[in-house]
Amino acid sequence: MKKQLYYWIAPVTLFIVFVVFTVLVKTVDVKYFPIGENNYYLGFASMNSDVQAWVNKIGSFRLMKILSDIDLYLSFVFVIGFVGYTIYQAIKLKSLKKIDRRYYILLGTYVLVVILYFAFEVMRINYSPIVEDGLKPSYPSTHVFVASVFYIASTLTAIDMIPIEKRYLRVITIVLVVFLVLIMGFVRLLSGRHWMSDIIAGYLLAGFVLSLYAVIYRPFFKHNQEPVEEKEIEN
Repeated sequence: MKKQLYYWIAPVTLFIVFVVFTVLVKTVDVKYFPIGENNYYLGFASMNSDVQAWVNKIGSFRLMKILSDIDLYLSFVFVIGFVGYTIYQAIKLKSLKKIDRRYYILLGTYVLVVILYFAFEVMRINYSPIVEDGLKPSYPSTHVFVASVFYIASTLTAIDMIPIEKRYLRVITIVLVVFLVLIMGFVRLLSGRHWMSDIIAGYLLAGFVLSLYAVIYRPFFKHNQEPVEEKEIEN
């Protein structure tokens, strides 16, 4: 029992950190900040404005936005692949109960991401530094949040379910995915669409969802299960 509770330390801690960080964003170093023809209160104003001033000097907003969008859309490929394969399994097996429960855990993670995405669209905690069609919510960076969860959860599930005997292939895959996750925060910041606090929040929220996914997925991880052959011999 104590060991099971131990696994929940990471998701609970990351959730608390995200909530506390969000509260701080609304209460610490808050200044009245002009955005185009609009004004609103911005938390962590000194840090955010300093980083944004550096971003403005670089100025490759359109290119960085395109790169961040490509990175995000690439993560959708992982999702489409798993959803498509799950549907294929349901048709092939003619039963939802026979589908590997690991697929359901991953699909549930995708659903949670979508719910949180729309939730923060409604909350509107921060607004984007760039005003194109009016003020747009920017907290947390949904590009960072969505891509991080889609990439990592999908990759870990694939590595667990697909037998890859060569270790270097698994290592290369993980390194590539981590690179895509980290580069997303950088290019999204340089796109000018987010404050630094938005990027940090995106990673914190992704960390919470991924740690929650890991706790729920852990009992079904193939290395935690007894081989089918051994069970048959015992019976």
